[in-house]
Amino acid sequence: TITFVGTRAFANVTVNGDLAAEADETVKLSLSNPVGATLAAVTATGTIVDDDSRTMTLGDVTVAEGTAGNTTAVVNVVGTLNAPALGGERVVSTAVAGTATNGDFIPPGVVTRSFSTGQTTINLGVSVRRDAVPEPDEFFTVSVLQTFFLPSSDLSATVTLLNDDQPVTVTNV
Repeated sequence: TITFVGTRAFANVTVNGDLAAEADETVKLSLSNPVGATLAAVTATGTIVDDDSRTMTLGDVTVAEGTAGNTTAVVNVVGTLNAPALGGERVVSTAVAGTATNGDFIPPGVVTRSFSTGQTTINLGVSVRRDAVPEPDEFFTVSVLQTFFLPSSDLSATVTLLNDDQPVTVTNV
């Protein structure tokens, strides 16, 4: 029952909060059976704005290239969440050559990683090929192609491969 004082009345609607990142929702209030009045409008719509958005950042990584075998440079995809993941949040990523080419790292193709319930970080691993060739420092990029249940944004991280090979010095030939 709503009682009007003058020409206005207010109805309080209790909104039960949750931690789910979701679309805004609407609630409709319908009026019926007026007593001593005629209704000009019988429904009103209110919007419940979702305040549970999650954001994600990628962290740049610097790693020594190494001289034998494969080492892994791990690019941390850090989900900065206002609450732990509910589960199902996913990130689709790939690695793209910069000055480092496919000979310097092993492109992982398109990779999908998921946040487990309660998790706040996930790691994207990219294998780096070691060599003994003196060369400038090199880099490649890990880029997020698509997100699910997370805000979509342009996310990328730079992986810098530090040259740790000594140049060959020839003396007294």
